Amino acid sequence: MMGNNRFSPRIIDFQGGTNFRELGGYPSADGRHVKYGHFYRGGTLHDLKSDEDRARLDGLGLKLVLDFRSTGECRVSPDYVPDGAGYCQISAMRYDNGDEVDFSPEGMKRVEKEFAFLNDLSIVDSLKSYYARMPFNNPAFQAVFDALENEDVPLLFHCTSGKDRTGVVAMLILLALGCSRETALKDYLETNRCRAEQLDALRENFLAMGGEDEERYELMVIQYGVLPKFAEAALDAIMERYGSWDRYFEQEYRLDQTRLNALRDRYLE
Repeated sequence: MMGNNRFSPRIIDFQGGTNFRELGGYPSADGRHVKYGHFYRGGTLHDLKSDEDRARLDGLGLKLVLDFRSTGECRVSPDYVPDGAGYCQISAMRYDNGDEVDFSPEGMKRVEKEFAFLNDLSIVDSLKSYYARMPFNNPAFQAVFDALENEDVPLLFHCTSGKDRTGVVAMLILLALGCSRETALKDYLETNRCRAEQLDALRENFLAMGGEDEERYELMVIQYGVLPKFAEAALDAIMERYGSWDRYFEQEYRLDQTRLNALRDRYLE
């Protein structure tokens, strides 16, 4: 089921989608590794339209699909869900009042209006603030750890592009399983290797335009890839509030050391 992608043995090749991969094989601090075939991450399943793509997805034997997109995004591009898999749509990015951040074409009008009233913050810095609040009081992230404890695996979690909301969740799973911050960031940045062709083209366009406006380049990059500073904003916010990963998981998800150890025994080998 794994493709022979030159970037990573974890990548699953689909004709209709990129940035699909799994978390198997990453090392934990205790010398064990994340089991293969349990945790899959990707972009919208709406794009997997060919019989071959759907057969490949069906072959993963998924027990649950967690869709982190907003209701508006799902309405525009509904998922293909394999037979036998449960499906749960629960937005992973919200405003402070709990409303979904809607990245559908209609919902983007509200997002763009927010940016239009920026004063001393750049757009990139404002986007960082979204990431810094994502790890807290997030019902989508709670659903992830409920699924892990309920053994709803193989699990596939995704958003639209499989890079931002999905990327933060993947980091949290790895951290909960005892992987290092560096390992979690490595997985987050794998998106850029998956999207290398598009990002190389963007770089060429940027240089052709003079290559001087760094924020403009970063805004170009996040169309297809990820910036380390966004992931670091989320992780730094956790450490600033809780001081340790274990305390974060206990306070946000009721995962005390006993329950964390149980997850690690279940999903590491």
